[in-house]
Amino acid sequence: MDSAPRCAKTVTCKVSLHARPAALLAERGRQVQPAVFLVKDGLRVQAASLTGILSIEALAGTQVAVEAEGPGAGEAVEIIAGMIEAGPDQPPTEGPER
Repeated sequence: MDSAPRCAKTVTCKVSLHARPAALLAERGRQVQPAVFLVKDGLRVQAASLTGILSIEALAGTQVAVEAEGPGAGEAVEIIAGMIEAGPDQPPTEGPER
C-alpha cells in the first residue's frame, strides 16, 4: 500500500493556457516539488512541460484537475492551481511566495 501524501484540486482557467501563460506556468511547474500534473479530458501532463500544457488545450473557463503525490503535494498543488485560477501572469493572492 502506498502511503505517500496525495493532493488533487479541480480549478477553472481564468485565461486560456496558450503560449505565454503556458510558458509561465511551466516555468513555475519546474520549480515546485513534487511533480505536479494537469488533467483534462483524460489527458495527464506534467505542469513543468510547456508542450504538455499546450496539448491539453485549456481555454478560459475550462476545468482542469491539478494533482501531485509525495511530501509537499498540497503546497505544490495550491501554487499551480492558484496560478491557473488567477492567470499565470498575475501575482499570487495568497500562499507561498513565488
